[in-house]
Amino acid sequence: MEAKERAAEERVIVALDVDNLSEALELASKLKPYIWGVKVGLQLLTVVGAPKAVSALKQLGLRVFFDGKFCDIPNTVAAASKAASDLGVDMFNVHVSCGAKSLLAAAENKGNAKVLGVTVLTSLGEKGCLSIFGVRPKEKVLHFTKMALACGLDGIICSPQELEMLSLEEGFSSFLKVVPGVRPSWALKGDQKRVMTPEKAILAGADYLVIGRPITQPPKEIGGPLEAVQMINQEIDQALVKKIFKKKQAVWFYGKEKEEPHAVLTSGKHSDGYINLSLVLKSPCLSQILAAMLIKKLKRENISLKKVNAVVSSSYAAICFGYEVARQLGVDFVFTEKKEDGGQRWSERFELPSNAVLLHVEELITTLKTTQEVEKAILAFYPEAEFLKVNDKPLVAAIVYRPENLSIKGTHEIVSLIETEIHSWEPENCPLCQSGSSALKPKENWKAFFE
Repeated sequence: MEAKERAAEERVIVALDVDNLSEALELASKLKPYIWGVKVGLQLLTVVGAPKAVSALKQLGLRVFFDGKFCDIPNTVAAASKAASDLGVDMFNVHVSCGAKSLLAAAENKGNAKVLGVTVLTSLGEKGCLSIFGVRPKEKVLHFTKMALACGLDGIICSPQELEMLSLEEGFSSFLKVVPGVRPSWALKGDQKRVMTPEKAILAGADYLVIGRPITQPPKEIGGPLEAVQMINQEIDQALVKKIFKKKQAVWFYGKEKEEPHAVLTSGKHSDGYINLSLVLKSPCLSQILAAMLIKKLKRENISLKKVNAVVSSSYAAICFGYEVARQLGVDFVFTEKKEDGGQRWSERFELPSNAVLLHVEELITTLKTTQEVEKAILAFYPEAEFLKVNDKPLVAAIVYRPENLSIKGTHEIVSLIETEIHSWEPENCPLCQSGSSALKPKENWKAFFE
């Protein structure tokens, strides 16, 4: 699972549905840093010619998904598959409806490319699918997916609406799911029928998202293609974090059932939610992924990290994450230590340079109390140290920001991968206790929260 959690830039395939090679190259060149690669479809392939189009895009260093949708007799599909592979494409596709022998021929002649099976076009609704195949989309997609897998294909192309169904079937977990019909909430559906937002598609199990018009022709209020693709990438990254948390069962929210327990926090307060980040951060691979996402988000928000020469975190849970952020930035890492009264103190085992510019990183932020104590402890020893600021406020970066009220702005500028409200009460005022829910300490009773 962890190896598959690629960042957003490794998941977006932009559909170059244009009839002009110069326009395609200009657009692809601008988008290259933000995408896995591009899809060249029948329009560009017909007007320009496949060899010319693919060669020009490969010269830009782009990965190419050759959307030829081969659908013919086995000999023809075999020859076409070899020809596509010889062009150096990274992916190409074939209609599963052309039959098992043609699928086997494609798999045998794919070379170094990935070959994907087209199941049911996303422009087909239930009526259209029934009129062609005699069954509803989900039933046909499942049938075609089993065929594609049995014939040695690398994956399928399907609507995002079939992903959840496929996730329940055995044997499909490592089978690539390349998904068109992806529309952000701010984009028009166009001629697509079975669609889903980028976030929901990733959470449902998509490996790659094929997106055309929302990126190449976004609404005016969004801006241009660069603004659109970055908005989509941010949505995907948020979904990937949620997916990691869900897989590790690291997040719990009260489900309003009387039999369900609720959480007792370290402070003694009772809560309707709990985030157990230790279940995530014990994995070095996931720490690396989340640190990279956080750094990317800081840069995406135009926060310059060039002057930062050290990362600082509190004890104890934030240490491994703060260290990974520092490692990726190529700077030193220091941490404060927890005092007996729960506060933070500076350890004299560390030294900071006289020109220290610090990026403050935590794994989770609730009230900013610990954040302020870390800064106070460091400034007591190094009054000249500078914490990175944004909008004249000290910056603190975190995986999760979970205050009781997101609308209230505090003393710091907070950049986090996930924001969510979690509420807490003194035991005598806890409405969950009053409703009959029992209070448990989460870490000692974590499994009980998911039974």
